[in-house]
Amino acid sequence: MHNSGLLQSFKNIRYSHFQHPQEVCMSYFQHCCFSLKLARYFMVGSFKAIVHAFIPNLYITSSSDMIEDVKDEISNAGCHSHKTHVPFIVENPHPKEQDCTLAHMHQ
Repeated sequence: MHNSGLLQSFKNIRYSHFQHPQEVCMSYFQHCCFSLKLARYFMVGSFKAIVHAFIPNLYITSSSDMIEDVKDEISNAGCHSHKTHVPFIVENPHPKEQDCTLAHMHQ
């Protein structure tokens, strides 16, 4: 059986609970607050998704909206906040060559 998550953390005595926050450029307190903020997004999002399951006309875009909000939060947190955004989809600088960029594939 594969050990993962919390159980693995307890089994690995050398693991420090302060190591992960440092790896993502946060203090322990910043990481705690950030994780609780994400938990709130997920809790509210779960509630809205359950309501939407039974009453489809309510909270129609709430799940995708929440996903975008969480992505924004994560991309602006810790080490990510210091990176500049580089768009993934780019135009082909040589249009006569075969274009394999994602932008062309999804047209």
